[in-house]
Amino acid sequence: MTQLLTDIDDGPADVPASRHELFTEFFISGGFRVDLIRLAATHHRPGVRRAAAGSFGALDESTQNALLADVAEEVRQAAAASVAYDRQIMRPDDLPELRGHTYFMVLQRTLSPELARQVAAGDDMAAIEFVAGNRTTPPDVVEALLVHSDVAVRRAVAKRQDLTEEQLTRLIADPDVAVRTEVSAHPSLTEPQRALVDIDVDSVSSGDFGPASGNVRVSLESRWSDEDVLRWARSVNPLLRRQAAYDSRLPLDVVLDLANDADLGVRTILAFHHPEAPPESLLRCYLEYRGRGRAQLIELPQFPTAGLAHYAEDPDPTLRQLAPRDPDADPLLVERLVIDPEPPVRQAAAAGPRLPIARLVALLGDPELAEVAATNPSLPVSEMRRILTPGSSSGTAGPGRPGS
Repeated sequence: MTQLLTDIDDGPADVPASRHELFTEFFISGGFRVDLIRLAATHHRPGVRRAAAGSFGALDESTQNALLADVAEEVRQAAAASVAYDRQIMRPDDLPELRGHTYFMVLQRTLSPELARQVAAGDDMAAIEFVAGNRTTPPDVVEALLVHSDVAVRRAVAKRQDLTEEQLTRLIADPDVAVRTEVSAHPSLTEPQRALVDIDVDSVSSGDFGPASGNVRVSLESRWSDEDVLRWARSVNPLLRRQAAYDSRLPLDVVLDLANDADLGVRTILAFHHPEAPPESLLRCYLEYRGRGRAQLIELPQFPTAGLAHYAEDPDPTLRQLAPRDPDADPLLVERLVIDPEPPVRQAAAAGPRLPIARLVALLGDPELAEVAATNPSLPVSEMRRILTPGSSSGTAGPGRPGS
């Protein structure tokens, strides 16, 4: 990564983009990469450190101070400009008339009391949500939004880190379960307090527990301390346990506890993100989870294969496709699944190591399954040589072409 930052700073001539654009794209690749910004902030090249100073707010205080006192004037100036930008107070006249990207960017900056009150008194719920979560919103506005009629606004207030004990007490008694659930994960609450809050995690969850990109996960992990993650993993609150389950650094004893968690979200997030998630928990998640990325569970190296032939007769094709993976499956059963009505099942059978060799070789001429069959580890070496030999009469048929 250090060399890549150096290459970007050199500004490759064959790329039609500025250094600023390249650094920006690099820092946000796959998510906002705090870890990359921190790496850039300590790079040996001042040009790279200057680029990091443009994301000043993402850095910890010691790194910010280092950039403000950097030996290179260009870095000091960039850091000072970022501080000035962050401290510039947005007033009503700064809010664009058109409700677009810039409009909402303004609402995420330092707000004047006048602007915060103006937006909070309006009827644009999306804008009010931004004001409700803005750390510079005046206390009187936060207090008013605490009882706003819109649930989404009260949920935004519940996420604030500066809530008083009295405000937390009111929020955990909110009439809407989504608000109570949101505030139940607040860092200022004790575990006994969390245990008393009446929540419903489905009210704040989309049910999507699919895998986060590697970049996003690394970015999240870079913001969390080990102590925070271990505390969340042992929390009575499933939202905090879900957050902990994203961390691939969890020790094995904690992994085993979360793999048997009562919450499907915790178990599924762990299955996707921890390399030591138990095989049986991956199968359980595959059977119970129906959201984004479910099929990727099968491809994880620790996904179990023993006993999967049991699903060959299941009415659900997503379960039948597991059967050919069983190393002890009856070859005739796998052969039968090659003609299953569902394409994913047929493809799984074509890749199955227990598929009879004669049937496997025959599939090399099948327009639909030839490519999958050619990757089957049971394919004889002689057939592989024919496939790889130019002009061979038994090469795999291309998509839409009849076999030879």
